[in-house]
Amino acid sequence: MPVIKSRHGAVACFSKFENLISANAMHNHLKGIKNIPRILANMNAGKTKLSDWQALAKVSDVLS
Repeated sequence: MPVIKSRHGAVACFSKFENLISANAMHNHLKGIKNIPRILANMNAGKTKLSDWQALAKVSDVLS
């Protein structure tokens, strides 16, 4: 239950009017980022695709 309550708190925080600009900015930065754990598993298995590398590059751009 604590995890669910934490998630509800986060949703409530980002749903507040005064946080909408920040929430929208975060959404735009994170839009299109794929499943990083899956990509890393593919890399470990030697099955990485070009689209996986592109997704990682996008994450790197967002974080820098």
